[in-house]
Amino acid sequence: VFENGAATILDQGLVYDRCRIGVVTDLEGGESLERHDIRDADGLPRVLRTQIDVVLSDGVGVLNADDPRIAELARYCDGSVMLYATDTAALAAHRGEGGRAVLARDGQLLLCEGSAETPLTPRSPGSLGLAVLLPAVAAAWAFGLAPALLSAGIDTFDAHTSADTH
Repeated sequence: VFENGAATILDQGLVYDRCRIGVVTDLEGGESLERHDIRDADGLPRVLRTQIDVVLSDGVGVLNADDPRIAELARYCDGSVMLYATDTAALAAHRGEGGRAVLARDGQLLLCEGSAETPLTPRSPGSLGLAVLLPAVAAAWAFGLAPALLSAGIDTFDAHTSADTH
């Protein structure tokens, strides 16, 4: 697992040529990239699309559909695309085409494939809430983990321990 911010991509490139799963979560940090002629979040999609450009044809691009600029990166993915969101409407077209998505709705995480929904049943989402878990759950599902394992992972997730390692 590699985390590549926009500055890393612009300054050093990626340390790999292709990947099985690529994830784009947000468009933060554009203000610090003026030396690369990027002055705000609107310039970041053309940088972060690099992460989706390198997804293998049998891989998965995982994108935050709550931000339409990120969701639009789907067109650059050689593999399939999995979206995640807290807004059901942001996933409607993708799900209507049979696409996979992870949704946080009414205090529950749902694995969606087309119109089918499989609820995850963790005991507690913790103090951070479900939305913060969406990209990790989507990436793990893209990797092939079963819903029961995803629920167990959420149950054992400790936000304080995780935050200390960054």
